Amino acid sequence: MSSSQDTSRHMYRLASLYNGAALVQLEAMHWQTCRKPREEVPLFGPRVSESRKRTAYSVNQCVAAIDFNTAWLAFCIEGLDFDIEEVTFEYPKPTHEVELWLCGSGCNERQIVTKYPHTILKLIPNNKNEEAVVADATYAQYSFDDGIDTYNAYCATKVYRADGDSMREELFGRCFEDYAAFKGYAWEQSCSDAAVCTTNNVMFRELSAAGGVKAVLSMGAEEYQRTEDSILAALKQEMEELRLRLEWIYFGDADWFLMQLANVVMDADGAGHQACMQSYRRRNRPQSRASV
Repeated sequence: MSSSQDTSRHMYRLASLYNGAALVQLEAMHWQTCRKPREEVPLFGPRVSESRKRTAYSVNQCVAAIDFNTAWLAFCIEGLDFDIEEVTFEYPKPTHEVELWLCGSGCNERQIVTKYPHTILKLIPNNKNEEAVVADATYAQYSFDDGIDTYNAYCATKVYRADGDSMREELFGRCFEDYAAFKGYAWEQSCSDAAVCTTNNVMFRELSAAGGVKAVLSMGAEEYQRTEDSILAALKQEMEELRLRLEWIYFGDADWFLMQLANVVMDADGAGHQACMQSYRRRNRPQSRASV
């Protein structure tokens, strides 16, 4: 296989792994899930299809998906023949119009998902003769069939406009820098920080155990799919365990609330997270402020 074919395969597979990881995170850590005892009050009714669940999880979560996965992606692309940018489109073009109803606390407001700007990851080969690839982890909110395309095809079919006035391209890490600089409410911040740390730990551990990033991305088709499935299953298990722990804190003793939240984040700050953050800082130094 030629070098260009290797690079293309690596980009598509990393895009697939990112999209899969983001869906696992959104399913486990959606804020409504952690604020309800899920076994007693499921977020969705029994007749809601999996595709509709993916749509609901994905709405307005494109930046969060990038935030949660930036550090381990920075670890992965060290030594590979492509880079990553963040691209925001002002006018996404959904296959079907998706309505969002904001309810609760006296609010009953209808919004159309297309009115939000949409941010994706663009994987750019070092060889400029090769095509860039889009990884769109929250594609389901626009009823797109999948979240991986060539960049040219994405611009031609999934946005209304892709010119200088309707899009912006930024360095990979811009979303994560904003995330790291913003300190919100203790609950939301702790949930997010713990999810970031947990994800980095799992991805670093599982990729390393499978032979390393390049070895995984270079596997034969069947072996790669088994490995990706195994990695995502490990992530799902640990994210579910994190969600359950957070649920116990949310409905637990108010006097120990902040201390328990802090303990969750500290417990998640493992060797894998530190390794991924080192990769991120090597890439983004000296501008990086990130310290999750």
